[in-house]
Amino acid sequence: MASCKATLHTVMTRLTLHNMIIMSLHWKEDRYGVITNWDFIRCQTDLIWIFMMFIFRTVNCSQAEINRHMEMGRQFLSSGQFTDALSHYHAAIDLDPKNYQTLYSRATVYLAIGKSKAALPDLDSVIKLKPDFIAARIERGNVLLKQGDIHQAKADFEAAAKADPLNADISKKLISVEKVKQIIEEADDYFDIGDFVSAEQLYSNAIEICQWHANLYKNRATCREKLGNVPKAIADYRTVTKLLSDSTETFYKVSQLYYLMGDVEESLNQVRECLKLNPDDELCFSFYKKTKKLAKMRESLSQLVREEKWMDCLNKATEILKAEKKVKNVQLDVYRQICKCNLNAGHFAESISACSEVLKYGDPNDLDVLCNRAEAFLMYEKYDEAIEDYQRAVNRHEESRRAREGLHRAQNLKKNVGKRDYYKILGVRKNASEREIRKAYRKQAQKWHPDNFSDEKEKEKAQKMFVDIAAAKEVLTDPEKRAQYDNGEDPLDPEQQQRTFHHPFQNGFSFQFHFVIKTEFSICIQLYSCSDAGTLLSVIPGIAIVTEVMLLIDSLSPSVSKTGGKIVKWHKKEQDKVEVGDIIIEIETDKAIMELEFIDRGVLAKILVSEGVSGVPVNQPIATEKEGRLECI
Repeated sequence: MASCKATLHTVMTRLTLHNMIIMSLHWKEDRYGVITNWDFIRCQTDLIWIFMMFIFRTVNCSQAEINRHMEMGRQFLSSGQFTDALSHYHAAIDLDPKNYQTLYSRATVYLAIGKSKAALPDLDSVIKLKPDFIAARIERGNVLLKQGDIHQAKADFEAAAKADPLNADISKKLISVEKVKQIIEEADDYFDIGDFVSAEQLYSNAIEICQWHANLYKNRATCREKLGNVPKAIADYRTVTKLLSDSTETFYKVSQLYYLMGDVEESLNQVRECLKLNPDDELCFSFYKKTKKLAKMRESLSQLVREEKWMDCLNKATEILKAEKKVKNVQLDVYRQICKCNLNAGHFAESISACSEVLKYGDPNDLDVLCNRAEAFLMYEKYDEAIEDYQRAVNRHEESRRAREGLHRAQNLKKNVGKRDYYKILGVRKNASEREIRKAYRKQAQKWHPDNFSDEKEKEKAQKMFVDIAAAKEVLTDPEKRAQYDNGEDPLDPEQQQRTFHHPFQNGFSFQFHFVIKTEFSICIQLYSCSDAGTLLSVIPGIAIVTEVMLLIDSLSPSVSKTGGKIVKWHKKEQDKVEVGDIIIEIETDKAIMELEFIDRGVLAKILVSEGVSGVPVNQPIATEKEGRLECI
């Protein structure tokens, strides 16, 4: 390229000098009248020679550049560097727009990168410049056939066959043309009479040959939509948007189908593509406003669920259902959230109803919905229904820990039917708060206090009920014990504890058995006069009494036996009357400050440990009752 520029510079310099000489000759002739015509002619001849040399060298220089670009293009094409190959072919064509070989090479690159529309003009130019170029005819015929221009493709293949009648590949292509023409005609006939199953299959066969035929994809999409296969219909319509430059109508169609599937967010994305092509399209703009509003409401609903604002969630869900009353799939997604929000809000019947709606009309194996409905069934003690839902979830989602643990819990709860139900004992719901449980506990303790009964049989019944009430309070106000109980394991049942845990030592008491003894005994001390604790415990089968152990503080925190507790505040003074449910003291452990309720009637006789004392060990009395009964700690 540099040598060409140097040559051109030399020629231009010589042309400039000769022009100056001729002008000088004319000037001398005008002034002296001695210059002959022969001198002028000789100068003109030199000028023509210089101009011809310029043209010749320019042509040679351009051809050299073309050859260089062609060679570079071939090298990049062979190595798969199509972008670089294209840049060199562009440069070569700029130098010589009528070079059919360069045009054909560029068309080949376009076809290699899937730009058939860009390749066609180059192939048209090649055939116009060189009609007998068979390779170009065949390539153009291939492109036209894939695009569905069967008539013109056939003409190209026939022209190629005429030039090369023995070419078997060309003969096969002519057969394909006739075959696909017949397939499309049959598919259209089935389509017109509403046989969409047959039409879809034939359109699929035709698409294998005419891969870029937009109308075939449109018709197949319609068949699939009619047959209820909306996802595949959407896939075909989206292919159409890539094949046609003006796809406003198709984008609108895709947006509607996504909406019918319940995917409001993707529907909004597609209708935006429609408006990019034509911002003034009334159908797209109207649908855009609707989907945008609904998408915003759905996002707000999801945010409320993430924030666990269950009642606000239900209100927002109701708002969405009012906005969309027809499209079932949009409603089902809302019902899915209603199922969860109602469950967590304690509306179990409503939760079951919403979950059932989703499972009936939507995905019958939806993991979250199955587990949520199972949870709601458990709240109503419908164990068989809960087990069925959990089992289905496990079968379809083996990796789900929630489903597996839920199934185990439901099975355990079913086995425990007939045993102590702490929720029923206190008369509270299974999702009751700790405050509700404590309130119910005080009420039941007052009702069943043995001092309320004079008849011995009734008093004995009240004593047993009183122990059950205390046990219910201990389990349900302790998060760990309550979770264990909700999973079907009673932490106060010695048999279940021995089945659940295995102590490594075989001699002496097991850890679990000793734990139960401590728990039951501490309950008696807390909830009943200490003098009668032994009597109450003696009526419980399988419990060995260890009367020398005082466990009230120990039951508040597992490590308090090592660290001791701190007396933060006495709420009662000596000689104060004490009623059932009165808070008598605050004790600080390593975990928290605990308020202890007194479940007895009497008088706080004497305070043995003052406020502010730390490290109060287990078994040390901290107060006494009037009438000289056992000190309670």
